[in-house]
Formats: sequence, structure tokens, C-alpha cells
Amino acid sequence: MSHQPLLIRQLGTDDFSVLLHRNVSMTPIQRSIFLMVTLFWSFAVGLFYLLHGYWLVLPYSIIEMTALVVAFRLVARHDDDIESIQLCGDILTVVQTIAGHSVRREYNRYWVQVLVIHHFDDPSILLRSHGKEWPIATFLPASERLALAENLRLHLAA
Repeated sequence: MSHQPLLIRQLGTDDFSVLLHRNVSMTPIQRSIFLMVTLFWSFAVGLFYLLHGYWLVLPYSIIEMTALVVAFRLVARHDDDIESIQLCGDILTVVQTIAGHSVRREYNRYWVQVLVIHHFDDPSILLRSHGKEWPIATFLPASERLALAENLRLHLAA
């Protein structure tokens, strides 16, 4: 289930909406099947060596399987991460839902600044208002982040 990372909708003459989804390369079912097959083979190899007298392989295999399950669970927490950026009239609204926690911020279009901070080849987009800064569009690749920042600046200035 791969989400399209960037969707820009033109709502009116000055208004627009951007909906960002995290790129999910495997569906939950695909991830579960992959995990089960991997766990089965890891356990089978550990059991094989246990039966041949190499008993230390199985505990390491169990540690490895536990780490893999924990990693997959952490990744699964972010499957439904979304970010919505909407400009309606004089209000810019940003809603970020990350790992099930949702944060909504509203900005006055005339007071908010769109900043692009370059860290090596990875630019970050920040919204600054009233002396505070918040990152946005963290799901996007660098080129799409820069395009979004320019598009947002143009719509805020209109």
C-alpha cells in the first residue's frame, strides 16, 4: 500500500490544500507474512544447530527475532502518518498526525514565514511565527520539499 506522497489541490483563487502521506512500501499483511517467514527460518536454523550440539545459536536467533519484531512494530506505528496544509482566506492550518498523535496549528497568513534550512543535501521547511518555528513536510524527498516551500510562499504572498 504505497501512498502518493504529495497531493496539491487548488481550492479557489488564493486557497490551496496539500495532503502528505508517508510512503509505505509494504502493507500490514505483506509485512506480517515477511516477518513470519523470516522468524520461521531463523528459528529453524537455530533449532538445526541446537540439535547438532551448537546450543548458542538458538539464543542469538531468539534475540535477533525479538529485535526484528520490535523494529517492525515501530515501523508499523507510522503507517498512518499524515500532514495536511490548508490555506483558506487569511488562515494557514497545519495538521500533523504522527504515530497516532495529532497536532493542529493555525497561522495568520500575513505573519507566518516559510523558511528553508539547508543541512547538506537535505533541506528542511520550517514555519516561523511569533518567534517559534515548526518543521513541516518531513515525509517528502528534498526536491519535493523545495517545490512545496516555493508553492506555499507564492500562495501566502497572493
